[in-house]
Amino acid sequence: MSSFVELLSEFLQRTPIRYESLTEQVGVERQTLYRWRTGKALPNKREHVVKLAEALYLTARQADELLIAANFVPQNPDFITLPPSNDEPLVPVITRPIIQPRQFFGCRSVLKRIFQAWNRTSLEHVAIIGPKRSGKTSLLNYLMHIHHATGLREGQQKIALKYNYDWVFIDFEDVRMQHPNSLLNYILTKLGLPTTENDLIEFTEILEDNLHRPTVILMDNIEKGLQAEALDQTFWWNMRSLGNHCAGGKLGFCVTSQQLPTELAESLHKPSPFFNIFEPIQLTAFTTEEALELIHATPASFTPDDIEWILAHSRGFPLLLQLLCHVRLIALEEKQSTEQWQQIGLQRIEKYSYFFK
Repeated sequence: MSSFVELLSEFLQRTPIRYESLTEQVGVERQTLYRWRTGKALPNKREHVVKLAEALYLTARQADELLIAANFVPQNPDFITLPPSNDEPLVPVITRPIIQPRQFFGCRSVLKRIFQAWNRTSLEHVAIIGPKRSGKTSLLNYLMHIHHATGLREGQQKIALKYNYDWVFIDFEDVRMQHPNSLLNYILTKLGLPTTENDLIEFTEILEDNLHRPTVILMDNIEKGLQAEALDQTFWWNMRSLGNHCAGGKLGFCVTSQQLPTELAESLHKPSPFFNIFEPIQLTAFTTEEALELIHATPASFTPDDIEWILAHSRGFPLLLQLLCHVRLIALEEKQSTEQWQQIGLQRIEKYSYFFK
């Protein structure tokens, strides 16, 4: 995690503010702020850090990062930072989405299109389309964490945004996200803003008045959101209005789906203009170069024949690449024959044959 002086310098650059105004709002002398900024001292009162976060319009997570860096208890008791990941394998077997950016491979063309959509004065909205377990959630995690990630693998590059963004991650598998009141207040809380009593108008006004930096709301498993009875057409119409007009284009939406959002909404009898605003971006198989990068990141070297077989039978789909690499690693440890490990590998990926359709 970044140091207090690093975080403070970054946040000051994001929100230009006069020293006199900042010291007045925080309640400290100019010299005190200078000592914090230059790393000569840390704040000795937690309330000073809280007021500093408020003056700089930090999100709840950013405020907690600043508190942790100053050796104070965060405001959110559930706050966690990403742990160091150097001891974890670069190529995990996927039983859950990737969180560590160093474990994320491929998708360069997809990432380029997404960042092009967000490197604009007015954010565009994107829909990540792909079958089940194609890496949609892992991609969202990567988007959120890559810009502040440390411990990246050798040669891994960050595809950067021009601006510093705030992020809100919504997983509609979470039943709390299937009710307007808890969903709206979750968004406001994540952005460090006052909550509302299930009032879409008040929610919109709060965002309009308080969004000072580009913000992206990531909506994972949008299918579940559309299936939720409480999230009716009025709710989705309001999301459309936010996406078009909120804070001069500072708000962007990114959804994940197994099919085009417009088609999905129609099939679930909840058509809404909200689902017309998205640029669809299809998740596809890795290029050969991307697939080889993943294979070569495994802890043991494979023979050219092994690599050729893995490439041929995975067809470059990341989940299948990871599964087959894992099977080969176990085979090397257990000294299995080629025929044996290949048979096991084919059995492991058989249920994912829908990738090839």
